[in-house]
Amino acid sequence: MKGYKVEKWKDFWNIFDVLIELLNSNNQTDIVSDLKNAQKCVNGLTDGWYDFLTAFEKIIIIYKLKLTAEQMNISNFLIETLNKVLTRR
Repeated sequence: MKGYKVEKWKDFWNIFDVLIELLNSNNQTDIVSDLKNAQKCVNGLTDGWYDFLTAFEKIIIIYKLKLTAEQMNISNFLIETLNKVLTRR
């Protein structure tokens, strides 16, 4: 995705925070709440990352009609990035 690059997990979470900020600015608090709950799955273990990915994907499917093009692009970038990392293991 144009403008975003993930070299470390910190980069991933910074982009995730950008998504959260965009959602908050559009008063999409229901989506923010669901994404923040999904984030809690990440516990340092690989299974937690898979659980987060699964939850993230489901949330985006459920709310895709409420998301702007930019929010969808960021979400898809994050999902694709996480998929690539997890399938390399």
